[in-house]
Amino acid sequence: MRKVNEWFNPRDTSAGWIYCPRAQGTYAAFSILGNDGTKELKFKVQVLHSNYYDLVDKLGRRNDRTAISWIYQFLEVKTSIQLRLRSNSITNSTSPELDYIAAKRPEFLLGDLQANWSQFSISDSWTSKFALCEIPILHSDTKKKLESTYLPLPKLVAVADWLGVQQGFGFIKELEGITESTAGKWYFLKKFGVVTEENIQFWLAVLRQTKINNCTNVKVISEIYLELQKFCRSPDQVQLLR
Repeated sequence: MRKVNEWFNPRDTSAGWIYCPRAQGTYAAFSILGNDGTKELKFKVQVLHSNYYDLVDKLGRRNDRTAISWIYQFLEVKTSIQLRLRSNSITNSTSPELDYIAAKRPEFLLGDLQANWSQFSISDSWTSKFALCEIPILHSDTKKKLESTYLPLPKLVAVADWLGVQQGFGFIKELEGITESTAGKWYFLKKFGVVTEENIQFWLAVLRQTKINNCTNVKVISEIYLELQKFCRSPDQVQLLR
């Protein structure tokens, strides 16, 4: 964080994005980065100094705008993590703060991607980069690559719970508690290989998990194969999937 009396050009894109330290919410940039993150990203991101607020709080409104809102606009202050590097010369690169979150705060990665999805570069390099990020999953202390995870939709979670395979299955912890009505905004995760519906991939994963868990319950295994048959043209195909 720069000192308030240390001059810097807000239009100098090489200095990185400027973030608001007072933004509220789970995915507010400064809340996620914190002091540790901003120190590690020194000179790559900027945080508006608290002295700015002390100074402008004394000013009244002009043209129906507060002084701080004018500063936000002039300095292009952001509240959520920006996906792209600010520098105009390397617009297709991910921002260092997004890379930091992917590596050290992955429990916030998906919300950050969703908040500024319009900035996402539709390219193989970006897609594979995040598909391979390891993120926290439900009922496990380990992480899984995003491409190997499942949207924790109530109906999918209920199936996994009923069959006793929730432990380490791969439901995304960050999205725990989503509903059918709120799931739509997360369907973009299909781009990274996330399973977002009850399909053959889901049931094959359930089958694999029973083997990992050394499940010998004939009723459970039979139920899984019955469901798999719904997605196959013939029973022979199911046998090939074993």
